[in-house]
Amino acid sequence: QDPSAVDDAILIRQAFRKLPEKYKEVLLLRFAEGLPFQEIANIQGCSLEAVKSLFRRAVAAIHKQVNENE
Repeated sequence: QDPSAVDDAILIRQAFRKLPEKYKEVLLLRFAEGLPFQEIANIQGCSLEAVKSLFRRAVAAIHKQVNENE
């Protein structure tokens, strides 16, 4: 296994743990459950646009955290 890939995975997990719950939920529903954005919106009781915005913010927050720790 590539050591840099393992390091990246650790950094991503650490960044994920620091996210607000609303971001974590969107990421888990999208990636772990494989749900489409519309279904996530239905579950959360918000608009499709709101879910997409939360998703973008969550990914950006993880990206920022990972880049700061490299």
